Amino acid sequence: MIDQIRIFYALVQRDMHVLKKNLRSKMIDASILTITNVIVFGKLFPLFGMPSRFIAPLFLGSGLIIMLLAFGYGFAIRIVYDIKLTRFIDYHMTIPLSKFWLFLSYVVSFIIEALIVTIPLLTVGIFLLWDFFSTMNGSWVIFFGVYVLCLILTATLFLSASFYYTFDWFRDNLWARRLIPLFLLSTLSITWKDLVALMPRMSLFIQLNPLTLFAESLRASLLGGSDYLPLGFCVTGLVIWIIVFIWVFNIGVTKRLDPV
Repeated sequence: MIDQIRIFYALVQRDMHVLKKNLRSKMIDASILTITNVIVFGKLFPLFGMPSRFIAPLFLGSGLIIMLLAFGYGFAIRIVYDIKLTRFIDYHMTIPLSKFWLFLSYVVSFIIEALIVTIPLLTVGIFLLWDFFSTMNGSWVIFFGVYVLCLILTATLFLSASFYYTFDWFRDNLWARRLIPLFLLSTLSITWKDLVALMPRMSLFIQLNPLTLFAESLRASLLGGSDYLPLGFCVTGLVIWIIVFIWVFNIGVTKRLDPV
């Protein structure tokens, strides 16, 4: 067990070394994304006539999650590329490390990198849009705890996809056949209360979408109120989806690395 932890720590440390070299570029990316989101949600959407009550929940929905989907895709495409071409994964499979610890090293590295990129958006962005967040009735502590859980969901989603699908399928079809349908059939661009009022039957299906649970858990934990799905329901759903993605990851590892 101790040897497993040491190897796990070494893998994460290696990823952090690579991240350190790219930190300047990551921070530039984070700054550009923060400025862009503040302009869109703070200036353009109000000018287009969007009611102010939608700005904060949509910022936590489509504004943040679209960025995380793009970030997760970039993270996963490196793994898919490695499995297809460079095969550095073969080295990982020869070291005395179980699939659990290997999986955990990917998840931890993703979470650390994602936090570095998105914390400026969540702190500076919310501060600059404070007029739209001033009525929030949630908890920052609970919010950041839920946010880490959402990052685990994102990591497991893309890790399972990167190991389960072939390189060509992942590159050509993941957005069109998986991510975009999840995005469109979710509450990223609408609040749960408004969705139920418009499509009460469809909402029963949409509430099971992992991106819906992602967005609604962030909104419920930070903004509070009755416009969003209950936080307990969202957290339970997120945990279930994480377990499902871990199961798919295990199948993918067997398919790609140990097919016999």
